[in-house]
Amino acid sequence: MLVTDEHVAALRAFLTEDEETFDRVSAIRRKRGGGNEYSALQGAAFAAAARRRFPDGHTAGDVVRLVAEVRSAVDDTDGEIDPRTAEGLLHSVLCDPAAAEGLDELAKARTQPALLYAMLEEGEFSSADLDTLLAEARELADRWLAGRW
Repeated sequence: MLVTDEHVAALRAFLTEDEETFDRVSAIRRKRGGGNEYSALQGAAFAAAARRRFPDGHTAGDVVRLVAEVRSAVDDTDGEIDPRTAEGLLHSVLCDPAAAEGLDELAKARTQPALLYAMLEEGEFSSADLDTLLAEARELADRWLAGRW
């Protein structure tokens, strides 16, 4: 199965903090299945946002600073965003796919959406920018799901 309009609508609602739409579309999505497709879409959006955040390359220090800024901005005093996980996720989509191997799955599941949201918020994405990013992410996720990296 490939990414559907419902998957895209759910991710858009999450990223725009439209809780009512997110809950409604997520309920539809759960009934139809498709958790893997949504996860692939979210991961592809994360990769696209990271590459936009660091268009001209990055250093390890750039990644550390972004993670620190995100943790500070969300007042992550309870450690919901694990710095090692966040840095590994970013490195995995920017330069080293193996950087996320061995990281705790629950930590990745909590960290990736928080970083995605923060990168988009920081870039002050317009609705049109978000549409472009989601279209790019959908195309990438569909390639991943079809096994065409």
